[in-house]
Amino acid sequence: MRVEVPLIVAVAAVVVIGSAASTALDPTADPVLRFLWIAPVVWAAIRYERVLVSVVVAEMSLLAVVAVVAPKSPKRLAYTNGTVSDVSRTPEPVHTVQIRRGSNGDFAVQARINGIAAPMVVDTGATSVVLTYETAKAVGVPLEMLEYNVDVQTASGQTKAARLWLDRMAIGKLVERSVQALVVPRGQMKTNLLGMSFLDRLDGFEVRADHLVMRGFQEPVDLRTDRRS
Repeated sequence: MRVEVPLIVAVAAVVVIGSAASTALDPTADPVLRFLWIAPVVWAAIRYERVLVSVVVAEMSLLAVVAVVAPKSPKRLAYTNGTVSDVSRTPEPVHTVQIRRGSNGDFAVQARINGIAAPMVVDTGATSVVLTYETAKAVGVPLEMLEYNVDVQTASGQTKAARLWLDRMAIGKLVERSVQALVVPRGQMKTNLLGMSFLDRLDGFEVRADHLVMRGFQEPVDLRTDRRS
């Protein structure tokens, strides 16, 4: 059976218009499923040429309607440019903690490490959280297993510190896990430092007048394992 060129063009028009309409109506549909209808349409077009003209006209009308209606659909907007937008995605809540500057010019915070209270001073010049020997012992760090092989400069001078990772560290509702930290030997420091290994994990932080504002995400409920102290 010979297939005329106009018939081939018409079949192509049916395929293009139909796939465009199905994509506009449901951008999440499986691409394979979108084209399952093509085979019977092509078969019907070849067998019944006269019906094809009506099919093309009907699909063009459908596409015109979709062009007006589809952009109003949240699902349609959510997949614009191939990315999921905020229309369909529910963002996680962002929490803010504000710390007032002390009379000495420092920002003192009350952190909790593995559920244990640990007072700290914010130090953006410190690349890591730094714990005193006493605080590390209080939060359950196995001090006897530490290796003091990291050079650090403290108010008392040059010393060696041990590197470790804290399971859970929280300031207010801002929670981070597996936070890198350093522990100094006994008597080398009197104050714990909140350094960049925690601050860099946050959504952001800034100083506004006499307040340090920290923004981050709250830990999911099923992951909270705070110990009471």
